[in-house]
Amino acid sequence: MKKLNMVLIIALVLSVAVIAGLLIGDQFGKYSQHKWYEGHAEDVIFDVIVNYACPGTSAADVEASLGIGKDDAELKEKILTMFGYQNDENDAYAVWIYPIEANRYFVVVHDHEVVVKTMLVDSLT
Repeated sequence: MKKLNMVLIIALVLSVAVIAGLLIGDQFGKYSQHKWYEGHAEDVIFDVIVNYACPGTSAADVEASLGIGKDDAELKEKILTMFGYQNDENDAYAVWIYPIEANRYFVVVHDHEVVVKTMLVDSLT
């Protein structure tokens, strides 16, 4: 009986360890603003694209999660022109640019209500 109790305790401890490991591992690659600004943007960028900034997502939700990114009017106009989004007098489209590393950006194009397009841009020069 003593051996059976010991085996059950060991099995319980191993089960709890495995479940805890899986839960921690699941959270490891998920987006957080802390991870983004601490230089781990590359590790979480695809989670952001799929879960936080996919086309059709509310622009307000993306702004709450990611902020508005880099404020550079020239780059924003270049992106709108490069990808065929014309900015008319009433500014139909807006762009949020999130630097990942030198000359690499995550870009969100939205129409002030929903995300229209997300993309990784390797160079804006």
